[in-house]
Amino acid sequence: LASEISHDIRTPLTVLSTSLYLLKKSDSLDGQKKYLSQISDVSSDLQKMMENLVSIIKIRDPISNDGITSIDLSKLVKRITEESEYLLKTKQKLEPYIEPDVVIDGNYNFLTRALNNLVVNAIQYTPTGGLINVSLKSEDDKAIIKIIDNGIGIPQEDLDKVFDRLYRSDNAKKFFENGSGLGLYIVKMVIDKHN
Repeated sequence: LASEISHDIRTPLTVLSTSLYLLKKSDSLDGQKKYLSQISDVSSDLQKMMENLVSIIKIRDPISNDGITSIDLSKLVKRITEESEYLLKTKQKLEPYIEPDVVIDGNYNFLTRALNNLVVNAIQYTPTGGLINVSLKSEDDKAIIKIIDNGIGIPQEDLDKVFDRLYRSDNAKKFFENGSGLGLYIVKMVIDKHN
């Protein structure tokens, strides 16, 4: 894992280092504001990347299966959709359809992380005025969660790769520059742990 992400960490560290150097050299207030903004953005990206890496390590850890408890998935999905509303862009709409009292056995923290990743992705890759539907229902002793949006979509040729570690499709990179390519990989690891 470390060798695969070293490039992804090295690039923002280089930007951070360069911005700090230029900040020190800048005499203008506008220049200083620009470099401080870059430093803030890159620091935020690095923090997200580190959180993703910690999640991957925890999910891979066989000891982490100890965290299995009974979870009211209906309440969890409702909470995540409500907390995600602040991320909505202009005229975006988030519509939850949540069947009550859907309870499963699982790891609460892992499931929270996976659901957050999916809902945030739907919001990030759905343009202004778009619609995101989040649904939960119980069927044949299984919980079915669907997150559907009218965003940019995933090209057919990328469907088999979107859950690969560090993979981001070209259209995703164009629409939303920031991203580590670890979010959907983490989602798949969590779902695999719960099957």
